[in-house]
Amino acid sequence: MAHDQIQVYIAAQFLGASTAAALVYINFFHAIDLVEGHGVRTLATARLFSTYAVSFGRQFVPYAYLPLFPSRRII
Repeated sequence: MAHDQIQVYIAAQFLGASTAAALVYINFFHAIDLVEGHGVRTLATARLFSTYAVSFGRQFVPYAYLPLFPSRRII
């Protein structure tokens, strides 16, 4: 990737992420008010706008069994 394209790429990623977060907030605004109270925003609200890494066991172990049963749906 050329150096002049990197700035455009970073700007597009930032704009896309900001737009997505704004749409999620607009979509869930009333639901957040019902759960947390009118105008109250806590860390529970922040979970809507972020992702967190899961532990190795929760991510790897369930999917480690899939090759053993190729024709069955486990999940």
